[in-house]
Amino acid sequence: SIKDIKVIEEEDDNSQSKLAIGCKMVNINDFERRYVSNLYNSILGGSSESKFFKIIREENSLSYYTNSGINKLDGLLIIKAGIAASNYDKVLELIKKLMKDISDGNFTLEDIKVAQENYIAGLNELEDNPESIIDMYTGIEIFGLDDIDERKKKILEVTKEDIINFSKKVEMDTIFLLKGIGEENG
Repeated sequence: SIKDIKVIEEEDDNSQSKLAIGCKMVNINDFERRYVSNLYNSILGGSSESKFFKIIREENSLSYYTNSGINKLDGLLIIKAGIAASNYDKVLELIKKLMKDISDGNFTLEDIKVAQENYIAGLNELEDNPESIIDMYTGIEIFGLDDIDERKKKILEVTKEDIINFSKKVEMDTIFLLKGIGEENG
């Protein structure tokens, strides 16, 4: 629940404030960790087509950058934004609203298709780089990851319902604001 979220604020002599939000992914299964989380993240904040980028940055001009990323090993979704301290409340409110929108199913099949295409394009790029190929096979051997063909097949099996169900397992845990105090004087 919202009241359990830890909020940490520190000041920094920077012109820009940095917002970081740690979210736990609670009781997720293997398919969700490997596939659904990728599409959720891409739709939410993990791409230039994401809700965060379009709504927070482009439509409302409330951030210098805003994105999200997943740390699968720790089971965390990390949201980051470069903002003016004066926009903190508005940005946080929008982030919460956009996360709730996904839980409420307010995203399109086109959003899913674009996220799937981006995921597959990323896999195709892996095959072009010797270092990535080694990393990929290391992941298959050490972490039991699926091979590229299997990943391509499984990402296309993710449904809108899967994303909605997964989104309800993403919980804000810690909000950290590194408040830029230099911006008030500039």
